[in-house]
Amino acid sequence: MSKSIKVLIGIVLFLIVAFSIYTVITFSSDVLKEEEASKISDNESVKNDKAEGAQLNEYDFSAVTEDESLESIIKNNEVTVVNLFASWCNPCRNETPDLNEFYKKELPDNTMLVGLNVQDNKKSRDQFLEEFDVQYPIYNVKDEKDFMTDLQLIIIPTTLFVDSDGKIVKTYVGEISKKTLDSYIQYVKDE
Repeated sequence: MSKSIKVLIGIVLFLIVAFSIYTVITFSSDVLKEEEASKISDNESVKNDKAEGAQLNEYDFSAVTEDESLESIIKNNEVTVVNLFASWCNPCRNETPDLNEFYKKELPDNTMLVGLNVQDNKKSRDQFLEEFDVQYPIYNVKDEKDFMTDLQLIIIPTTLFVDSDGKIVKTYVGEISKKTLDSYIQYVKDE
């Protein structure tokens, strides 16, 4: 066999192997996404039935670090991730660097991440935002007591996943990871 035929066979074999690897990776990724979405919809420990299905747009929010209204952000994005936090909350402090990183580098298209400061005072909140150099928009809820009571939001942090109509589709109670953020965002987009 001539050298050029051996090279051609080598190239063809390489392309077949590369395509096979690509196909397996793509298929595995799709299967994993479907499995993760199934876990999310079945997981009872991380949801808040009272909050899920509620309309976030029924409440008034004031901007702390952003001129754009929260209502506008929600309307202009397929998914808005609303992370409830307080400066005194250790899990909030733990997750904030990851949320910042996620916001700056990994935020999917048509998705926005915002923080909602609750059960806090202005001075402590502002120190927290400066300490962690929070980059994503921060808001306060004007009638916090009614908001927290109506939605039975007891544990901080809690993260709400809101569709473009302002409906809370999913909740995650506790410190959240980037992987969980990705999974829940995809779940809401697929709904």
